[in-house]
Amino acid sequence: MADGSGTDGTDTVYDVERFQFTDRATAYTANELLSTGSSATFIGTGDFAGTGQAGLLYVANGTATIALRSGNGFSSQAVQGAHMGAEWTAFGTGDFNHDGKADILWTNGSGQVAIWQMDGAALAKFGIPAGNMGREWRVAGIADANADGNADIIWQSNSGDAAVWSMSGTTLAGFGIPAGHMGSEWRLAEVGDFNGDHKADALWVSNSGDVSAWLLSGANLVAFNGNVGRMGSEWHVAGAGDVNGDGVSDLVWVSTNNSVEVWNMGGGRIGQIVDLNGRGGLEWHFGGVADMTGDGRADLVWTTDAGASQIWQLNGASVTVLSGSVAAGSVGAAAELDPAAPADAQFGFEDVSSEQLLPTAQPSGDLSPLLAAAPGGGDSGLLLPDVAAISAVGLELKQTHTFS
Repeated sequence: MADGSGTDGTDTVYDVERFQFTDRATAYTANELLSTGSSATFIGTGDFAGTGQAGLLYVANGTATIALRSGNGFSSQAVQGAHMGAEWTAFGTGDFNHDGKADILWTNGSGQVAIWQMDGAALAKFGIPAGNMGREWRVAGIADANADGNADIIWQSNSGDAAVWSMSGTTLAGFGIPAGHMGSEWRLAEVGDFNGDHKADALWVSNSGDVSAWLLSGANLVAFNGNVGRMGSEWHVAGAGDVNGDGVSDLVWVSTNNSVEVWNMGGGRIGQIVDLNGRGGLEWHFGGVADMTGDGRADLVWTTDAGASQIWQLNGASVTVLSGSVAAGSVGAAAELDPAAPADAQFGFEDVSSEQLLPTAQPSGDLSPLLAAAPGGGDSGLLLPDVAAISAVGLELKQTHTFS
């Protein structure tokens, strides 16, 4: 819809894919006016709000979007005023300051890490710990290695050594290298409490599919199991979490055709192997193991590239699927106005129900802070997260062009 009647003034256009002003020779398509970058990458899960229900973390071009549980789905918000450079990659989440809320860990490939301490979808504190492991080391996992309530960082070297950073918020409080060595043919695939002592252990997988476990107390290797099990090359360790409520982390394996097998662990060994009665199509990607429903048991999270999500609640081999949704194609998208757009073009969003016009952006501005999922999966799935009074109906993209 547009007034479009005058040769001068302002034309307002709603919900169209292509339009042309009669007093300008150029026709602009939606993609020419608003060019959206590649879709955000799903990083993992974390209880960012401290509610006992984990949310989802997406990252695109150094910006993060957090989708918190809301009803049967998720409500997404971009993390405002926070951006990491191209040399940094989001690795995962953990509660580094013992406040009950998940934080975000970034790595830069040269042995450094950075931490965003989060309060829901708000950045509460930023820091780079005073330590550097060098390029021959990579972050392998995040977990509480010494039972002090703070998430710690577990590293692996290219040659098969491990190291533990004991963290206190963004401060490196301790460092140690366990007295063990696995060799370059082994990968530290997962960390979790596999013996119920509330301290993270390390699970290693060889190139041939053999599985070994290091039972740790901080950076001390207290026990070794070199024959936990073996899986074929079509399987990979997808995550670890307490899926049966016994206080011990279990291992979740996913195959190339999305079959799922759970190893219920105890004492660093397999207690029971469970093949789940469920399998999603190949459009679904395994996202993580976390308590998404607040019942004290870890669930399995699946996502698609379009932003859909599923939560699998497990009861033995039985699967109950809870469908959640994050607005397709909009979660955490990195977007900016196309440089070829007219210099006097302006963009904004309008609430469909109240017709409240939200702030506009100039072509030179970055639109990524404006993009997130609309509550209830609205018409466009776009909103400004710092504007509270948005209806559940949705929003429409509004473009105004003032002629000179």
